Amino acid sequence: DVLLKHIPAGSRLLEVGMGPGNDYAWMSKVYKSTGSDYSEEFLKRAQERFPEAQFLQLDARTLDTRLSFDAIFSCKVYQHYDLQETKAALQRQHEVLGSSGVVAHAFWTGAGVSETHKGMTFYYH
Repeated sequence: DVLLKHIPAGSRLLEVGMGPGNDYAWMSKVYKSTGSDYSEEFLKRAQERFPEAQFLQLDARTLDTRLSFDAIFSCKVYQHYDLQETKAALQRQHEVLGSSGVVAHAFWTGAGVSETHKGMTFYYH
């Protein structure tokens, strides 16, 4: 419901770091959704769940695509990147978005703290 306040139904939406497609399941009913992930395994699982869908293998930092979108969404993806990587990713997203595009990312919040758990670093912005 919060997304619909800012991103009209039917908009072209890119989901970054979609994992196995849990958010894609509901977003694809409202938006012209394109899912993406860097993991081949997650893309394989999502394609099995949604055989008619279009998925892209993209690095969340560089979004190496020529497609453009009305909105870009992620849920707890950019917490894996430090502030400079996240800023660079946002600059690239600006290039991928249309002129009135919307970015909607969910982060874990904190005051510049980071922690490492099982070899993965989490940044709290």
